[in-house]
Amino acid sequence: QGAQRIGRRQYLKGGGLEQAEGDFESLAGREEISGSTRYKELPDGRRAVLRTDPSTWGDHPGPSMDIQPPGGGYAKIKVRY
Repeated sequence: QGAQRIGRRQYLKGGGLEQAEGDFESLAGREEISGSTRYKELPDGRRAVLRTDPSTWGDHPGPSMDIQPPGGGYAKIKVRY
């Protein structure tokens, strides 16, 4: 499924939790889990963060995946599902 751009470096993609987990699992890298949040160190040094717990969703009612720059910090890319 394609993603619709909803802001600077923010995208909205259908499919909900199932699509979010599928997109996350398709990324190469080593995965870690902390509570309901999944992290994956990507081969280029960036980090993917999948948030699946409703208490971490903020103002958007659905899971999200962030792609953070090497070393952490704020998301460079955010996909909301």
